[in-house]
Amino acid sequence: MENEIQKPLTLEQLIKYNQEVFLPAIEYRFNKIDNRLDGIDGRLDGIDGRLDGIDDRLDGIDDRLDGMDDRFNKIDNSIDYLINQVDKLVQENEIRNYQERKQKEFFAILVKDLKDKNILSKASLEKISKLEIF
Repeated sequence: MENEIQKPLTLEQLIKYNQEVFLPAIEYRFNKIDNRLDGIDGRLDGIDGRLDGIDDRLDGIDDRLDGMDDRFNKIDNSIDYLINQVDKLVQENEIRNYQERKQKEFFAILVKDLKDKNILSKASLEKISKLEIF
């Protein structure tokens, strides 16, 4: 039987083979592929649902960040205001210190001249020195 020569199939035999063997085998394979694709589609739908949930959470985080930006802007503005006020106070303090130094110099010169010309009494000079102005 090994050496048996096979005859070519007739068109009718070929059609019968295709209908009974080949097409059902192809249909079986495609059904398996369709089932796999349906499973993949189901998993993708689940992933889509999770991604939608993540998108919703990200939107919530975005909203919270916007609110934080507003609060940080208010804080930043408050800090700028405070820095401006402190700068003004520092400038006023420097001006006051400068004026006080000038007044002390003026009174030191005045008291020295009054002392040198004996216009002030010893008692007045002692009172002035007790004030520790100079």
